[in-house]
Amino acid sequence: MMSIQSVTALSPGVNSVTILGYGISARSTIDFLLEREPSIEIRVSELKARDCFAGIEDYEAKGVRFEFGQQTIDFILRDSVDSRFVMISPGIPPHAPVIKLIKDSQVDFGTDLDLFLDFAPGKKIAVTGTNGKTTTVSLLADIFDTQAIGNIGLPFMDFAKLKNQEVFVLEISSAQLFYSKLVKQVDCSVYLNFTDDHLDWHKDLAEYRLAKARLFEHDGVFILNQDDNVTASLKNDKSQLFSTEAQANAYYEDGALYLAESKLLDCAELQLVGKHNYSNILAASLGATEFGVKREDLETKLASFKAVPHRLEYITTVNGHKAYNDSKATNPDSAIKALESFDDCIAIIGGKDKNLDLREFIKIVSVRSSYIIIIGELRKKIAMALKNVAHADFSEAETLEQAVDLAIRHDSGLPIVLVPASSSFDMFKNYQERGDKFRQLIYTKSSGSCSI
Repeated sequence: MMSIQSVTALSPGVNSVTILGYGISARSTIDFLLEREPSIEIRVSELKARDCFAGIEDYEAKGVRFEFGQQTIDFILRDSVDSRFVMISPGIPPHAPVIKLIKDSQVDFGTDLDLFLDFAPGKKIAVTGTNGKTTTVSLLADIFDTQAIGNIGLPFMDFAKLKNQEVFVLEISSAQLFYSKLVKQVDCSVYLNFTDDHLDWHKDLAEYRLAKARLFEHDGVFILNQDDNVTASLKNDKSQLFSTEAQANAYYEDGALYLAESKLLDCAELQLVGKHNYSNILAASLGATEFGVKREDLETKLASFKAVPHRLEYITTVNGHKAYNDSKATNPDSAIKALESFDDCIAIIGGKDKNLDLREFIKIVSVRSSYIIIIGELRKKIAMALKNVAHADFSEAETLEQAVDLAIRHDSGLPIVLVPASSSFDMFKNYQERGDKFRQLIYTKSSGSCSI
């Protein structure tokens, strides 16, 4: 195993790592360094109070030093800039005061993605995009009989748990890309789409777009969405393109998926629904082919793959309504794509106000939904907008349970779709908790058993 001194983002002689933030990626990195590089000094600087965390004493007994409730430059850098690497957790936005301190100090910095890319053997296929990342990497991981790592599944530095791995499947967010320095070591990059999102983290859309594009600063293969102007603008002579609107290296046409102008599968054979999922499947198919997966094996994997939880996940039927959980639809574009999978439905929408442009979403949801139920911080803003839409039938609900009650009492028999178009932090810990609650409510009200 390589020494940490060989990480190309670091200056020679680095013998100490400071980690900003004490989340999952931080703990994974600490465990890795303690096992593989025990001579490295490790420090952790976390804004939250010490009593928010457990297990700190075990790490302290192994020599890890902590700072809680503040992030001071004296603790982070100690007395040396040249011998230290600062690992920034992706939850820390670029406008945070500590980031300016780090940049002004000239210390080497990066993320656990950088450490992973230097330490991990094998080929790396990395997926980014505003929507569809988790479905695509989950499908790729299933194809390669492995577990996805990064923004989903295992933290990057848990890669050693995947024994004898030849291909690593990575889900990478714009926040991880913003701080990382070693993305040139990726072998194949997949860019699914680009839409308005994460403006509560990035200062503007231009910064968000530039962060995503950093995943394509390498000499390997680019797999790009031909239907998206932003992703298509990155194509070069090595690019492989996918499309649901026209012929490309992989494309959708007349209810079937094609790979290299030869039919791969009829969409009726798939368990995923919606054109946005066909786009994800096409992207994954190109990635799998690039790494040598045989066509017959690919077809078998595609036909058996089920929807990832919280991504247009079918739950059960309640009071004549099929219920679908798309809690991961945390922005207007992903919500629109989910709605376009249905001719008509009952839509439960709303969540935290992220200052995103909701106009197109309001237009689509009012056309695709006979009945709309609004929850969350966005409730009043969306209700005001829907009052200006002719024939829009909507109600407001204080809780998700009230929203589900309203939906299942509707006598239309239409599908019920949780499609928030925003994040969950106003009412829930995360989109998973919101989706789990929705699933639990549906099972309970259908007199089924709840399994979370």
